[in-house]
Amino acid sequence: MNDDILKGMALGAGAVVAAWLAKSALAGAGGRTLLRATVKTGLMAFEKTRELLAEAAEALEDIAAEVQDELRAEKMANRQTEPPPSEAE
Repeated sequence: MNDDILKGMALGAGAVVAAWLAKSALAGAGGRTLLRATVKTGLMAFEKTRELLAEAAEALEDIAAEVQDELRAEKMANRQTEPPPSEAE
């Protein structure tokens, strides 16, 4: 998934939760503590998710590079085993 899409989804969900919690925070002092804890947890989850996605992207890039190397090696091997064009006729 595109990184911008994930950021947008996370920010949108966070805004909805924050608005709901902000409403309850206005009702009392205990709500503010809950709101702060929720925002902190959300930010930590966002950071962890971003790290995991970066690691997954790196792993996929490594696999793609390995496959490209294998394809190049197979292509080179096929070129070496094919007879020259003059002998094929």
